[in-house]
Amino acid sequence: MRWKPARGAKSYQVQYCADPITPAGWKDSVPTSDRRTVIAGLTSGAKVWVQVRAIAKDVTGPWSDVSVITVP
Repeated sequence: MRWKPARGAKSYQVQYCADPITPAGWKDSVPTSDRRTVIAGLTSGAKVWVQVRAIAKDVTGPWSDVSVITVP
């Protein structure tokens, strides 16, 4: 998963959810300071919903729009 950098971001928080989306289904990926991450352990061909948000020194940004990906 890749995204455009956010100005002032020190790190990014990524969440993912198996299809279909449920409030309890969201899981946190390992935070990263890079503009991309790999989420291990997902089933090839499965649909997964993802969202990301930037974290600055004292501010956590809003979640991005949710995107759906098909695991390669």
